[in-house]
Amino acid sequence: MKSLRLTLPSLSAIAVAVLLSGCGNDATPTGVAPVDSAPPAAPTALGVDTDQGTGAQSLVWEASTSPSVTGYQVFVYSPSPARDNAYVLMGATSASTTSFPLPGVAITELQFYRVRALAGSVNGTLSNALEATLQPPSNDGDGSPGGTPDPKREG
Repeated sequence: MKSLRLTLPSLSAIAVAVLLSGCGNDATPTGVAPVDSAPPAAPTALGVDTDQGTGAQSLVWEASTSPSVTGYQVFVYSPSPARDNAYVLMGATSASTTSFPLPGVAITELQFYRVRALAGSVNGTLSNALEATLQPPSNDGDGSPGGTPDPKREG
C-alpha cells in the first residue's frame, strides 16, 4: 500500500509532463495546415479556341499558379452607363477546367474577356483582358464549317 502511494504521484507528474510537452509558442496546432487566405494568382495566357468540326468557340487560359484554387469565374465586358463595373459574370468552372464555352454569334463580334481564380470564399484578381473576335460558324450547306461564304451574309 505504501508503494502505491509513492507511485501514484509520480505517474500523475509524468502524465502531466507528457500532456504539456506538445504545448509551446506555435499558434498552429500540430498536424493542422494553416489556412491560406491570400488571394489566388490570376490565370494567364487567355485565348480563344475554335472547334474545327463545329465552329464552336471556347475561352481558354493557363491555370492559376496558386495551390488552393477551387474554381474560376469568367467575365465579359458589357458597357452600361448604369453600372460602375463594366465586366459581367458569364459563369464559373471547377478548378480542373481551364476553358469556357462562348455563345455563338450571328455576325462577327469583338468581345473582351477576363478570368478570376477563386480559393474558397477568397476572390483572386482579374486576369488581363483578352480582346477576342468571335466569328459566326460558316458552312458549305452540309453542316461542316468552311466552303463558300453565304452571299446573304456578305455586305
